[in-house]
Amino acid sequence: MDMQHMHTMYETGRLIDAVAIPSREDHGWHLDCHDLWGHTLHLTTTQGRPCNFHTLDAASAAAQRIGFNEMRIAE
Repeated sequence: MDMQHMHTMYETGRLIDAVAIPSREDHGWHLDCHDLWGHTLHLTTTQGRPCNFHTLDAASAAAQRIGFNEMRIAE
């Protein structure tokens, strides 16, 4: 799900958290969000490709653009 749709879901109260997940493919991070029903939503580009971040700071900035003040980190 792209940034605009994630932000809309956050604004309507449908997202509960954001989690930075280590990416095994490029040694970076990707961002997942969870909705009220327990579904995991992967942040993607508008073309549907996974968003990969080189640093936790970049993943955190993306979570903040969605609307979250905090982000969990999965190890």
